[in-house]
Amino acid sequence: MLPDQRLDQITLDDIQRMIERNLITRDELYALADVLEDEILGEICRRLAVDCGGHASDLQQIAMTAGDQDGEAFEHDASNPIASRAKAIMARMLERGGGEHEVVDEARAAESALKHDYDEVIASIPNAMVGATLQRQRKDVAFGESVLDKVRPSQSEDDDRDHR
Repeated sequence: MLPDQRLDQITLDDIQRMIERNLITRDELYALADVLEDEILGEICRRLAVDCGGHASDLQQIAMTAGDQDGEAFEHDASNPIASRAKAIMARMLERGGGEHEVVDEARAAESALKHDYDEVIASIPNAMVGATLQRQRKDVAFGESVLDKVRPSQSEDDDRDHR
């Protein structure tokens, strides 16, 4: 994107929304990865979290280049308790007998919600260059969702792990 190309305020607001959603999803995925006992599943969640952080950075760059020329990046509220809340929910779920399949379901739900947000924003973005970036990122999120579908342990696999 050229440095002198400006975006309308609605597009900038949509970009900011997606920055925040990516950062929230990143935090959720990291929290979920921390409660998974299966190292491979945990690594998948961490890699998806890294992708979300990268998407947020890409969008911040677009917003800074084409929007507010003060160069102020969107600031994610690091005190946001989402990650702590996600960890607490997952720990309670595992304590009451929920298995890793439920944790993976939560990760998949986070990816699905993010994909839905992309769909909404993409439908309203008039700028082709921003739209292309969002389409690419949405494709990444959809891929992550499909990976989580494929690697989701079954209830019986969780039961087998409990009896070892």
